[in-house]
Amino acid sequence: MKKLMLALSSCLWVALCAYADTPVPGTASPDGPMKRRVEEAKGLRWGMFVCWSFSTFSGKEWTPGVTNLSLFNPTGCDVEQWVMTAKEAEMGYILFLTKHHDGFCLWDTKTTDRKVTKSPLGRDVLRELREACNKHGLKLALYFSEGEWAWPNKPDGTRFQANGGYNPEMKQAQLCELLTQYGPIEFIWFDHAVGDGGLSHADTVKLVKALQPGCFVGFNHGEQEGADIRLGEEGRPGALEDQAAAGPHMQHTGASSYRLAEFTYPIQPKHDGGAMWFYSLPKHDQLCRPAEQIYSDYLGAVKYGNLFSLDVGPDYSGRLREIDVKTLRQVGQYIRGEAKPPATSGAAAERGDAEESCAQPSPEEMAKAAGVTLPHQPWHLANIWWEFEKSTDHFTSLEVDVTIDRDVPSTYNFYVSPCGLARINGKDFYGGLQSNINGWANATNHTRVHPGKGAIFSRWSTDKKTPVGLENVRTAGPDCLVESAGYEGEFCSVRRPFAWTKGTYTYQVIKADTVVADGQTNTWFSCRVKDPQGALHEIGSLRFEGSDFTFWNRHSAFLEVYSTEKIPHAGIPKVNVTFGWPRINGQQPNLKKAHAYYPSKTGPASPDCAWIKADGQSVRVEVGPIFQRDEAQRRHDLPLKRLGG
Repeated sequence: MKKLMLALSSCLWVALCAYADTPVPGTASPDGPMKRRVEEAKGLRWGMFVCWSFSTFSGKEWTPGVTNLSLFNPTGCDVEQWVMTAKEAEMGYILFLTKHHDGFCLWDTKTTDRKVTKSPLGRDVLRELREACNKHGLKLALYFSEGEWAWPNKPDGTRFQANGGYNPEMKQAQLCELLTQYGPIEFIWFDHAVGDGGLSHADTVKLVKALQPGCFVGFNHGEQEGADIRLGEEGRPGALEDQAAAGPHMQHTGASSYRLAEFTYPIQPKHDGGAMWFYSLPKHDQLCRPAEQIYSDYLGAVKYGNLFSLDVGPDYSGRLREIDVKTLRQVGQYIRGEAKPPATSGAAAERGDAEESCAQPSPEEMAKAAGVTLPHQPWHLANIWWEFEKSTDHFTSLEVDVTIDRDVPSTYNFYVSPCGLARINGKDFYGGLQSNINGWANATNHTRVHPGKGAIFSRWSTDKKTPVGLENVRTAGPDCLVESAGYEGEFCSVRRPFAWTKGTYTYQVIKADTVVADGQTNTWFSCRVKDPQGALHEIGSLRFEGSDFTFWNRHSAFLEVYSTEKIPHAGIPKVNVTFGWPRINGQQPNLKKAHAYYPSKTGPASPDCAWIKADGQSVRVEVGPIFQRDEAQRRHDLPLKRLGG
């Protein structure tokens, strides 16, 4: 305690007077030094978010309960490699994790012995990083967990906790050290996952501004007023007023004090086992998002004046993975114009960037030009039906591949459903990818959340009239959304955000565990999506009555434009989508026939803007301008290359 008070008093006197009088950002004029700082920060464009701590070595995202600092035992620490890789990627800053919820400090703090200089490494990593950034001309920003598991009122470390880990004196002392001993800090990324540490966000902002007036302050969730940078954990590019761009973790309304927006996500796609934000496991060493996706989000950040903090995790040797270095070098080449992304190389380059765009005139403009009247949304643009020779007994899995030829941004409400309607034992389920998922935050909080792109998995009750409650829904993670309602027949649903883009995805529904509830046997079916890199995105599970199931002899897929509170009148994207032959229990069932249908008056009705074509064993849907269809073409067969007789 004596050590803590000495550390606190030695740096607080620098800021004490100013701290009392500093206004919360947003209450003062936006002109002056901070206005210039906003433009300077926007010029940084993107940076490297470095997460390195106990979780690197535990293989878990959160690592509570560590008492032996020797868990953190890297064989080295190559900050020079981190910084030079960032330079090659044309990054402007490093965002460094100084302390996670476990309280392990990556600098030589005087407030506690729970620090890197007391670990086997024995080096002040933050000091070395500061010097490397100075040497190579990069700026430095800091991540800081507001609370700690080891502080009083500690949470258990196994779930989200709004409160817990109160030690305001420690929080103030540590921030004083970081902001007075390590040079200029561009912004502080406060993690609110285990509470505010006993010092309110308003007082935290005042303290930071007193110590470094030009440092931006942001909180990934919790109270936002006073923050001048909007943080976007698992967010996306977007305008400052687009609060949904902050991602699924930001459940609070935006602040009038915002001047700048940041977003971040890990370079590793979601996967089973290991951490995401930290180094995962050796078996995932080749798992990495493609350079093209990262470059696309870099361009989005530039477009909206965002900061894009791409997360990487140094490994057991204190170095970035080879695949991360290779990918970031490739992005740097795209930025400098030394190479072109595949989307704009070869034949695509000859067609021009317009071929990769979803842009079209508004539906109203296209309908007027075609001389048609628009029905109310939602619009089923195209329906595909496969009819098989027979049903499948002992159903265990359904898989359908779907290829999307360009990125459909979340400015559209576009639903790609490889599972338009499936039926087992008379019970229907459906799902797919949506450019704007939405749903209830959880079973008890029915606030509707709009996190952006994601996937959904839904089922109806047998008669579509009897409510089917959320006891039939099992989420795959804390960011999942749920719903049980009757506005389109009684259904229940689970949805989960993930940033899908162009490429080939596999939508999967797999039989899971069978349980007995209320004297009745039920079976859980889990939904997941495999992305173009092979990573699996677990969406959630739904419960069905019974233990043995028969999959009917049909299957459908569709494309839809729908309406949401976020975008009440959505546009129609120009896009081509290809659906593969459905696989049931791992096999492609023999086909009796396949046909296309374009609803015009029912099902739900749609303006005509799509053509469905057979493409070998697959079905290709081309979506474009609105036109008037010959009614004789409202339904037509699809001459697929058949399997079996």
